[in-house]
Amino acid sequence: MTQLDERRAWWRRRFWDLLIVLLVLFIVDSLFWGRSGGLDSGSPAPMVNVYALRGRETITLPPQGRPLLLVFWATWCPACREELPAVDRVARRFAADGLQAVAITDEIGSEARVEQFLLEHQLTLTVALERGEARSSYRVDTLPTTYLIDASGKVFWSRAGAVSESQLVESVERVLFGATPTGRPPAGD
Repeated sequence: MTQLDERRAWWRRRFWDLLIVLLVLFIVDSLFWGRSGGLDSGSPAPMVNVYALRGRETITLPPQGRPLLLVFWATWCPACREELPAVDRVARRFAADGLQAVAITDEIGSEARVEQFLLEHQLTLTVALERGEARSSYRVDTLPTTYLIDASGKVFWSRAGAVSESQLVESVERVLFGATPTGRPPAGD
């Protein structure tokens, strides 16, 4: 083996070592810290219009002077199907404190499937339909993506990927009853 071949072999080993280290870091980051959604904490939440599945009225988000739990989801998304019942329970628990919750899907044309999912799980939160404008404005590229927006219309935190019910409760309590934004839901489940 020539000296040039030895150098190439050494560089190949270093390349694969580096690739493995980067892959491990990516997995650890994804598992333990999650990903925040597309908008930074403290930034103004974009104003969007969506259409309520039930009632067919236009809803402007975020609502003025009320905190908002906003979830982008789909019936075909397994993590969304698990998370949405927890979002509904949290929404009901904090409704008297002024929290509004809206679950947005772009499943226009599949309203019957969406309604069937809501009935099967006895969900009462507001579900809205849209054609992608809200997803684009909120920079959503992963489902589910959850935003918690404070009463002043600023993003308190966002998360791409599923959020546990305990994380939702703790975060909603923080935005309703006072705390500073962290950009991430609290650690937990």
